[in-house]
Amino acid sequence: MYNSNYSSFFVVYYIVWSIVMVILLVSNWKIFEKAGEKGWKALIPVYNNYILVKISGRPIYYFWIIFASYVMICVPFFTYTINAMNTLQYGGPANPGISMLMSLLILVFSIVCIVYIVLVFLSLCDRFGVSRWFTLGILLLPVIFLPILAFGNYRYTPLLASEDKNYLDISE
Repeated sequence: MYNSNYSSFFVVYYIVWSIVMVILLVSNWKIFEKAGEKGWKALIPVYNNYILVKISGRPIYYFWIIFASYVMICVPFFTYTINAMNTLQYGGPANPGISMLMSLLILVFSIVCIVYIVLVFLSLCDRFGVSRWFTLGILLLPVIFLPILAFGNYRYTPLLASEDKNYLDISE
């Protein structure tokens, strides 16, 4: 039978998710404008990551590593899912070694992606003059800390030409 508790849960979940997404989009819009970019660039899914890397002052190849990691996480995940469906349908995976390899690839590319995203947010917070602890807040609770960065009295400081050459050093 139909259970109304499940439908009300999903309605509340959708409303909360929508509010969080609007808060993050508006915050990114404002952060982009503070950095001298057009705010509408925050609305375009992959392009907004490119702009975020650009305004953080990191080299553009960071964007390509993050993008490739996203793609490389998705490809093994879908292959893993197909293999799991074969397990359900035929009683066993077509090749258990492939399942282990796909799980390992997902783990490796996830770690690479997380490392580069952390470095981008560290640089972004440096550009706005906030502490490393604030970066941790953005990574753990972006719905709270991104609006603080966007609507607070923080000013964006672009990289100087002399800083740009040496910014690859991550041992700050």
